[in-house]
Amino acid sequence: MIRAYRFVGKLGFKITARTEKLIPELLPLLRDISAARMYEEFNKLFLTGHGLKSFEILLEKDALHYLLLEMGTLITEPEFIDFVRYALVNSDTRYHEGKRNMPHFLYAAMLWPLVDQLATKMQTLDKYCNNDPTKNISIAANIILNKQNTITMIPFKALEDIKNIWLMQAELEKIKNINNPEPWVWQGIFRASLEFFVIRAQLDDELKPIAESWTQSYEFYVPPEKRSRKSITNEDRAKISHKFTNQEATQTSTKEKRSSKRKKLLIIR
Repeated sequence: MIRAYRFVGKLGFKITARTEKLIPELLPLLRDISAARMYEEFNKLFLTGHGLKSFEILLEKDALHYLLLEMGTLITEPEFIDFVRYALVNSDTRYHEGKRNMPHFLYAAMLWPLVDQLATKMQTLDKYCNNDPTKNISIAANIILNKQNTITMIPFKALEDIKNIWLMQAELEKIKNINNPEPWVWQGIFRASLEFFVIRAQLDDELKPIAESWTQSYEFYVPPEKRSRKSITNEDRAKISHKFTNQEATQTSTKEKRSSKRKKLLIIR
């Protein structure tokens, strides 16, 4: 059934009226398919150049929840639909340009509204209200991904990347990081996280200047030949780590000297 919808999206096929009439009754049988197999079907639907069309078909046929967690009222909200559409347009364009699509990015986009909703709710609860936003996102991410894994079994590396993209969203909004961007732009997941942030900014005017600032920083610090994840070597990371370790040591030393001077002045007084 999912394959039939995929052929409609990819090849423009039409499902006969007799077959289409039976599909809604049989869709619940997809729950009996292994989560590993459903992960493969997800990839074929959304990563091979016809993701937007597949998404629209699954929405129309009320079949999306057989591949993703139940979204509740989110599934009808324009913000959710527009956000996923932006991500899928980006993904489809990459595919047709001969670029490789990775499932972690689309999972991050499709599940982000649930994670964001849960993390935001946690901020209102006494138990979590004093947490750094990244901590609440991390807790929410673990809950959502554990549930999603019962539907589509996502490989561990992809799970890590999905979570890191989400965690990076909170870091990109922090003023201290915007003012000190270099250590962040060299992180392996940064480019995907920035692309994700830029999509968010398409729907939130407050994020647009932040997205522009990070884009400028990325283009300034990272040369074109180093802008793919695989091109950033361990040596590059070591240089950046060493540079900022020295900077932190210098800052710490300066603070200690200032503290020592204050103590001496107090003694004299």
